[in-house]
Amino acid sequence: MFRVMNEYMRNINLKVNDRFTKKLDSTLKASENISTFCITVNFNRYIVDIRLKDYTVNSAKEEYERLIENISCDYSQMSVRYNEGKAVRYRFATCEENKDGYYCDVVISQEL
Repeated sequence: MFRVMNEYMRNINLKVNDRFTKKLDSTLKASENISTFCITVNFNRYIVDIRLKDYTVNSAKEEYERLIENISCDYSQMSVRYNEGKAVRYRFATCEENKDGYYCDVVISQEL
């Protein structure tokens, strides 16, 4: 899956813009189970650290699915999931038909 995801990302033009950032921020603020989150941008890639009040692998999956439902582009999307001890990490990429798109490295874990 690493290779497939990397190949997919090679074929899209990664962008960062206020519209996508605001959509990401408002979606995360709307969840009652998220205690804190941080959105960082590094080399046209979003890094999203999410801390849940009530963390389970299943609740992390539910939060992630709700997130991508709101931020994915209609044309294409791909994600890969990793369980990393007491956290779940997703690599998510999505793009429009013109190949302009976004990448998010999403880490979901228990609040500190």
